[in-house]
Amino acid sequence: SGPFPNPAMMATRLLKASRTGVLCCDIQERFRKAIQHMDSVIVCSEWMMKAATELKMPIIVTEQYPKGLGETVGELQDYVKNSHKFEKTQFSMLTAEVKDCMEKKCSSCDTWIIVGIESHVCVQQTALGLLKEGYTRMHASARVQQLSSCVICVRTYVFLRKEIGLRSR
Repeated sequence: SGPFPNPAMMATRLLKASRTGVLCCDIQERFRKAIQHMDSVIVCSEWMMKAATELKMPIIVTEQYPKGLGETVGELQDYVKNSHKFEKTQFSMLTAEVKDCMEKKCSSCDTWIIVGIESHVCVQQTALGLLKEGYTRMHASARVQQLSSCVICVRTYVFLRKEIGLRSR
C-alpha cells in the first residue's frame, strides 16, 4: 500500500464535520511579536475556527499560562466565546480537563484539526498525545504547514510512529 493513500480510497478519508473537531493551541497576545508570520497564522486559524463554527464542529482552545502570556489574540475572541477553553502549563494540549471535555462533550469526534503555534513542541506533543489516546487522524492547518518545516517533521514523525511502530528512545 505504501505511504501514499490510494486515490480510490480518498473518499473514505475525507473529513466529516460531524466527526471532526478543532484544537486551537496557544495563539496568544504575548506571542504576536515573537512568532514569525504570526498574522498569517492568525488569519488561517480564524478561517478554520469560522468554518468549524458554521459547521457546528467543536472547538477546544488552550492558553499557555494566560496570566503571564495573555489571552488568545483578539481576532479569535468571537470563536473562543463559543468554544471549550482551558488554561495549561504543559506543552501538550491534552490536559486532564481537555481529555475529559473530548470524552464527554466531543465524543463523536475521531479526527482533530490542530491550529496553533510552536509546532515543534506544543503541536507535536498534542499530536503524539492524540496517537497515544487512540486517535489516528489529525491534521495541522495548511497555512501553518506552509510557514514551518517543523510541521512537516512532526507529520513525518507521527506517520512513522503510527505506520511502522517507531518508538521514542
